[in-house]
Amino acid sequence: MLRKIAAAVSLLCLSFAFAAGDEIKGNILTVSDGKVTIRLKPKEKGMKGEEKTFDLAKEVKVTKKENKELIVDKEGLKSELITGINAKKGAAGSIITNDDNKVTEIVINAKKKKAT
Repeated sequence: MLRKIAAAVSLLCLSFAFAAGDEIKGNILTVSDGKVTIRLKPKEKGMKGEEKTFDLAKEVKVTKKENKELIVDKEGLKSELITGINAKKGAAGSIITNDDNKVTEIVINAKKKKAT
C-alpha cells in the first residue's frame, strides 16, 4: 500500500516538473531589448489593466491567430506583426511562457475586418 502511494506521489511530482508555462492574454505593447510588455485585461470596466514585462527566451516563435488558425511568421521578431505594434494601443494577443517565466511564443490576433 505504501509503495502505491509513493508511486502516485512520484508520478504527480513528475507531471508538475514537465508542465508547460502559462498563456497570458492581453494587449502586447512593446517587444524590444529582449523583453515583451503586455497590458492585462482590467479587473473593472473603464480602468487600465496592469502592465507586466517578461524576458524573451533564446528562441521565440511569432504566430498570427486568424479565426481559430495559427499561422507561424517565419520572420520571427523582425516580423511586421511585431515591428508594427502601436505602443499606446498595443496589439491584441497573448504570450506563452516556459517554466522559467520567459516568453517562448507571441501570438498576435488578426484584426477583424469591418462588415460593409
